[in-house]
Amino acid sequence: MGRHLFCQETAASIVVRLNPENNIEYIARYGLKDLFNLKVVPTPGFDLHIYKERITTKL
Repeated sequence: MGRHLFCQETAASIVVRLNPENNIEYIARYGLKDLFNLKVVPTPGFDLHIYKERITTKL
């Protein structure tokens, strides 16, 4: 997985792929709990002012 992307929410910070042996591989830097619980939580270090602004525009 050569590319690195910055995600603002922990639930979006997941990479999934199907490898050549047809097995699912994933990297979940902040775990899967927020994704499975449908929680929107900012990633550590993300500017909370920008985060709050993004959330209010999506409501």
